[in-house]
Amino acid sequence: MAKVKKEAEIEKICAFCEYSAPAPSDKEGNEYVICSKNGLVREGSCCRKFSYDLLKREPMKKRALPETEAVDIDEL
Repeated sequence: MAKVKKEAEIEKICAFCEYSAPAPSDKEGNEYVICSKNGLVREGSCCRKFSYDLLKREPMKKRALPETEAVDIDEL
């Protein structure tokens, strides 16, 4: 069987790197991170020192289940 590369599924952006920490945004709304390797950079950029940190990604929200009615089995 062929191996599936999981790295291809990961977005390589500084916001998910283990070397980055969040920084306050500027007046124009641009988001920045403080990188221990490159200093202040935009959160959408990436460098070759990128190392994915799983704990920095926010999980997707669960979908709401539709409302259902209670049905008595004996009545059917």
